[in-house]
Amino acid sequence: MTPGDDLDGRGVTFAHELLRAILAALTSPDTGGAIFGEARFDQARFPDDTVLDRAQFTGEASFDGARFAGDASFVTAQFTSDASFSRAQFTGNVSFTSAAFAGDAAFFDAQFDGETEFDYARFAGRALFDGAQFAGRTSIGLVHVVGAAQFSGVKFADTVLFEGAQFADDVTFTEARFEARVLGPLVCGGEVNAMGMTVCQPLRLRITARQVDLGGARFESTAVLKLRYATVNLTDIVAFAPVTVLSYPRSGPYVVSLSSASPLMISELPFSDPEEHLGFFGDPRAKVASIAGADAANLVLNDMDLTRCVFIGAYHLDQIRFEGRCTFATAPRGWALRPQPAAVQALDPSQGPGRRTPVACRAPGRTQQTGARRLGSRPRRQRP
Repeated sequence: MTPGDDLDGRGVTFAHELLRAILAALTSPDTGGAIFGEARFDQARFPDDTVLDRAQFTGEASFDGARFAGDASFVTAQFTSDASFSRAQFTGNVSFTSAAFAGDAAFFDAQFDGETEFDYARFAGRALFDGAQFAGRTSIGLVHVVGAAQFSGVKFADTVLFEGAQFADDVTFTEARFEARVLGPLVCGGEVNAMGMTVCQPLRLRITARQVDLGGARFESTAVLKLRYATVNLTDIVAFAPVTVLSYPRSGPYVVSLSSASPLMISELPFSDPEEHLGFFGDPRAKVASIAGADAANLVLNDMDLTRCVFIGAYHLDQIRFEGRCTFATAPRGWALRPQPAAVQALDPSQGPGRRTPVACRAPGRTQQTGARRLGSRPRRQRP
């Protein structure tokens, strides 16, 4: 075998000595890492620690259904075509730190039992994690994903970090379950779709996006969502503890630091300001599209634009809290007096000629800002 050869290891058990001999034969003296052509490791078994640091996969790489009994390391590995780890099982810790995926990267239904790191990874295509399960601490910090990122149905049993994550396209967390802490910030050039997600532990997350859809989300603990530029949908959310949604004004440069970051790694980041790169300019104030169907008793809105918000169908609106300076559409002001038409006069003789009935004017279309102090002077509970 020579560097760049194809390898078909489907169903093979790669003991330590066998894997070391293969890697030695495929290692290039120029790069110091193994170079694979097309690599097929479907249903393969890796009973010991697996180290594929600096490896290059010049063809398609498939690890579907593979089992890694020890730690697995793909640090700075390069995948020049599609890579698939669907249904793979990682028993130990796994690291894809600084890995580069030129095509789509699929981790459908993969199981990560130990700590998992994707810090500084680059995805030129899509990052597909639908149905994956992360049992240990997971760090997806300072990644850059060009295509869509999908985490539908994912379960995070431990802390998950999205510190400085950059998604150029949409990000999907539909029906995802977060059982521990979730930390950001993350920047998304499209929509963050988290419909039906469940949050079990306190959540503090800063998001820059064009749209954030939390329709049907379930919050079993406190949550603080700091949004920039986004229009957020809160339809049918269920909150068992206070959920605060606020506009986050940024002052100064975009700064993110990871505990594992070094000056060299920071200097290699593709964009110093991801918000500017993804075209976010102007007023960063977040907007609320709807709270229809939501129980507003534990909902707190801070510095939000509510001029187009749909309130119809929400529950316990008398208990919703507005803080900071929230902007509302103005209510109709005054009454206009219009003559009753002849048809109405014929049905009701008391409405004689010249009699007028008040008819509400249309809203003038302007907006007004209402601060917490002004709202505090009004009674919140309308029911006896």
